[in-house]
Amino acid sequence: TESIDSTLDYIDDVSILGGSNRKIKSQSFRGGKITAILGGCDLDFRGSSLAPGLHVLDMVTIFGGATIIVPEDWHIKIEVTNILGGFGDKRTSVPTEDTSKILVIKGIALFGGGEIKNA
Repeated sequence: TESIDSTLDYIDDVSILGGSNRKIKSQSFRGGKITAILGGCDLDFRGSSLAPGLHVLDMVTIFGGATIIVPEDWHIKIEVTNILGGFGDKRTSVPTEDTSKILVIKGIALFGGGEIKNA
């Protein structure tokens, strides 16, 4: 398992037969790509802010998974296709006010999955 701190505004995380742990500290995060095949990734965005606008995080999990930890004020839409897998929103609170910054999680969970959490 690899642990990386990053200030990049766009991520491209690939975990094949292994895993990664990343703490993203971007103050203008704009999306990216996650691929987890027979592996997994943990992304911690609690030190980050979304850039204004609509941003996409593309995700593919095949016999793998992704855990995404976000700040409580992030607005997230989940558009993941689940095939014998699942991707869920496990946040304890969901924001209802400012929607000028939105992260859309798109992709596929095939025999895999993941979750969004606050902590």
